[in-house]
Amino acid sequence: MSYLTPRKLDNDKSDAQFYRDARLRVCIWSYLFAPFRAGRTARRRSW
Repeated sequence: MSYLTPRKLDNDKSDAQFYRDARLRVCIWSYLFAPFRAGRTARRRSW
């Protein structure tokens, strides 16, 4: 079963990379769409 260990570590690393990229993508999208959301809710909210 020792031959599965490097593959599992590699899979964990790629999963971490994928989640980090997804988080970065979400941050970029929310940054891009923040003006539209703020413009829509500016009349109701104070920020």
